[in-house]
Amino acid sequence: MQTDDIHLPQDRPLPNDQNGQALPYVLVGDAAFPLQRHLLRPYPGRGLDVNKRIFNYRLSRARRVVESAFGILAQRWRIFHRKINLLSENVVRVVKATVILHNLLQKNCSMTSDSEDFWNPNDLVSLRSSRHHGSLQSRRNGAKVRDAFKDYFHSAAGAVHWQNRSVYNVGQPVQTVQYNYRLRNQVLLVLMTRSTGGSNG
Repeated sequence: MQTDDIHLPQDRPLPNDQNGQALPYVLVGDAAFPLQRHLLRPYPGRGLDVNKRIFNYRLSRARRVVESAFGILAQRWRIFHRKINLLSENVVRVVKATVILHNLLQKNCSMTSDSEDFWNPNDLVSLRSSRHHGSLQSRRNGAKVRDAFKDYFHSAAGAVHWQNRSVYNVGQPVQTVQYNYRLRNQVLLVLMTRSTGGSNG
């Protein structure tokens, strides 16, 4: 990624932003990853302004989609429970093969949480990068891209109506959300149990 040789598509404006600048395709990561032009991470620290908190919230939602998809795959294929000690081109083949096989099996087999193979997110190996965060120029380029996404998420073109409600809940009772993942009838149901102030709601 640092040398731009992973063959990502060409930069293009974001959806509904007809006059916006062309931005690169990006991967989403958490705070353990370095900030780069093609790799977004959250804004660090507390006391962030609203725009940065909205960005962090939207980035977190995108990461949850990726983690859920990976969890479904790891639920069926144990090779994803540990580091894959293969050449990079073979890792790509393994991932493609498991996705194809998973899709074929979905038509004939169902998996439930009663199975001993049911995915537990705590069982996965954490995908952490090294602490080497790249060059200063790489971080500056990444910061510009992140700021552009931040501005887009706060604009009429990129905002969604529920984002403000999610970040303006400061001072409200904290809601703890537990996610129970269950694969039934080829559909991943996300069952959310909410509790506010110790009472079930």
